[in-house]
Amino acid sequence: MQDNTHKKVFRSFALPIPTFDYLKNFQRKYQEKHNVLINNNQALVIMLGQHQQFNEENEEHAKLIAR
Repeated sequence: MQDNTHKKVFRSFALPIPTFDYLKNFQRKYQEKHNVLINNNQALVIMLGQHQQFNEENEEHAKLIAR
């Protein structure tokens, strides 16, 4: 589950409690589904990757409909 192919950016930031709870719930569900423990950074990488893919697919779909 390690991604050593890209450089990393280190920042400290605060999350609202409901957002942090969502992150922790995502980690628990991921562990149940894949039997793998992931840390906060790994969870965010997965979540943001899924979000990016979703948006790209929606943009492609919108382009096809607009034709």
